Parts: sequence; C-alpha cells; structure tokens
Amino acid sequence: SNLRWATHAENSHNRKKQRNNTSGYTGVSFHKAAGKWEAYIKVDGKKNHLGTFHTPEEAAAVYREAAKEAFGEFYREC
Repeated sequence: SNLRWATHAENSHNRKKQRNNTSGYTGVSFHKAAGKWEAYIKVDGKKNHLGTFHTPEEAAAVYREAAKEAFGEFYREC
C-alpha cells in the first residue's frame, strides 16, 4: 500500500549523489576551462547544460528547479 508504480528510469531519479562527487551537489561540476561551476541535467538520455555559475550553490539551485520540473513526483533532493 505504500509503494507506487514507476519505470526503471523514473525510479533512478531517486538516486543519491555519487561518492566521487566533488561539488557536494547532484548535477554540478567544475568547468576548468571556464573557471566556473556548471549545472547539467540528464533527461531521456540527453545531457542538458543549464549554465555556468560563480558558486556551486547557485548551480545547485538551478539544477533543483530543473529536476523538480523534469522528474515531478520522482524528484528527491540530495
């Protein structure tokens, strides 16, 4: 009664951030050439660039909004 139907792809949106994550945020990495933090999200197998930012916190905020919209009820904040 406490389970919901989900495809494998929908269920994978609930994953924790990886252990080797250096930014501390899901969907955020440092872009060495630009010297800034970038936000990206992968939807339907395509990696979408969300922009570059001065701080990882700014990039994470943009990722969170995009993930809420893309993943809906399957989004989980890490």
